[in-house]
Amino acid sequence: MLLFYISLSAFQSIALTKFQQWRSGTEGVGSVSLLYFALFFLAQCAILNIYGALIYPRFVSPLRRIPGPAVSKPQSSSGACFTLTCYVIQDGQFFFGQAIKLFKAPTPTSLYTEWSKQHPESPLIRYLTVGGGEVVVVNSPDAFKDIMQTQCYSFKKPDRLRHMVKEFTGKGIGMLEFDEHKAHRKMLNAAFTPENVRRLEPIFQQKASEFGSLLDRAIDVAIAGGDGNGVASGIIDCTETFNKATMDVICMALFGINSDNIGGDENIVSPCVTGKKQYSFRDAYQAIFAMSTIESVLMLADSFVPLRWLPCEANRKFKTTTNWLNVTLHQIIQERRNTMLSAKSTGSHEHSRDILAHLIEQSLPGGTAEGMTDEYMVGHLLFLLLAGHDTSSNSLSWSVYTLATQPNIQERLRREVRELSSNRIASSPPSFAEIDALPYLHNVVREVLRVYPPATVMFRQAVNDVTVQGFRLPKGTAIDLSGHLGEDADEVRPERWDAWEPSPTGGGEKKQRQTAAPSPYAYEVFGNGPRVCLGKQFALMEIKMFLFAMASRYRFVGVEGEFTVANPSFVLRPAMMRVRFEKL
Repeated sequence: MLLFYISLSAFQSIALTKFQQWRSGTEGVGSVSLLYFALFFLAQCAILNIYGALIYPRFVSPLRRIPGPAVSKPQSSSGACFTLTCYVIQDGQFFFGQAIKLFKAPTPTSLYTEWSKQHPESPLIRYLTVGGGEVVVVNSPDAFKDIMQTQCYSFKKPDRLRHMVKEFTGKGIGMLEFDEHKAHRKMLNAAFTPENVRRLEPIFQQKASEFGSLLDRAIDVAIAGGDGNGVASGIIDCTETFNKATMDVICMALFGINSDNIGGDENIVSPCVTGKKQYSFRDAYQAIFAMSTIESVLMLADSFVPLRWLPCEANRKFKTTTNWLNVTLHQIIQERRNTMLSAKSTGSHEHSRDILAHLIEQSLPGGTAEGMTDEYMVGHLLFLLLAGHDTSSNSLSWSVYTLATQPNIQERLRREVRELSSNRIASSPPSFAEIDALPYLHNVVREVLRVYPPATVMFRQAVNDVTVQGFRLPKGTAIDLSGHLGEDADEVRPERWDAWEPSPTGGGEKKQRQTAAPSPYAYEVFGNGPRVCLGKQFALMEIKMFLFAMASRYRFVGVEGEFTVANPSFVLRPAMMRVRFEKL
């Protein structure tokens, strides 16, 4: 399009220059054509932008009939309204659409919930963003099914999102598309079968126990400092504390590395880029995700215009960290492969519980991932490390917040947990199969994940013209999928899932009772269809085992002070969420 307007401007400027030369009978006006070119080009860009921002989305676009905050025409007090003016000034949306409102919202999901309540019967909602850009929000289970299952490969992740994420995950499974995604998904599915996830159970038990010791130390510190009012209580910063705990879990589960964030003050330090600062995996996470406002803006702007070459501190830190992660993971993979091949050649090879060992085994001749290169393996591990750590950390924070602010839920959960413990004869901790069979625990986890989703929004883009619930979406249409929808989306009601009960086979699966139950596509926490979250069972096991351990030993009594929620953000991350707890 830009080339077309450059060519058109050049033609117009040359034609006008020749016309003036013909009228004046002179030849010395060649320099005027450059001025005309600039004027024509700027005028056409202005006209194009006005058309694209004000006229096309409101009067021409095939999406204009989809209801939403940018298309309901307001009326003046007199009832009169000039059509274009009303559309342009509505809600103060001139040029920026809903973008500023989205950034200023209390949480990344607030506006989606508000729009869903305004248009409960529409399967789709449309809103406008910067420059008149149109975005479609999915607002019904049937529409979710169309996009996530029935027509899954008619959509892809937006190019700008892929550019941002690929900067630190490389060729990870989350950013692959179409046939490439299908092939690698098939390879990775084998690593996340229920059987393989259950092999990780000792890791979850160990880390849940260590987390209890951390809470005990927090109580000791509070008592030593004169806090607690005579009660054995302490305070934790949920974001910081669960961030450490889930990093320990994911490092053990992925690489077999004990990072010991919750068991001690020293982190295990892996190899580093020559001449650069040494990092732990948690240091790397903090450098990439605990960004300042300037760093966040830089990451977003880089998806539009390349900016990583700028010699600023934010770029230097980002490049150092991503280089360290790549070098470290390549070395870990190579060392583990050499160890496994050496052990196998001597007949002493044993199956490890961690996921890296499984991937290496399957990448060898005859395996399901035969031929997978180290580049792809590093990308998959990076994606799993970053996605599987932060999301679980935030989910545990919101779980504790829910228990602390809704004592009735906490007490009912504790009764169920203690009933299991009292009915057991064995002195060993309950198995995950026993914990997973607790119906109210399952409901609480399911409801917390729904109200406080690990991923705030999933983004898609139509790769061709496609019809969703009767609406034609042109190729390139941007789509937001937020599961935080419905009239009572903000209410935490675990009993809403009583229509579903745990499957006797465990694993968090569900079977329907005689009563009516919601569509499975009404619950989009982990997605659905071919791109459903790989680590779904892993995350559920981790959250349930930690919650079981905490509910059986501690009471969460309240939230201390104010906290904030990062926005804009891909995840629902609380900051300074300090919760007081007591030992039972």
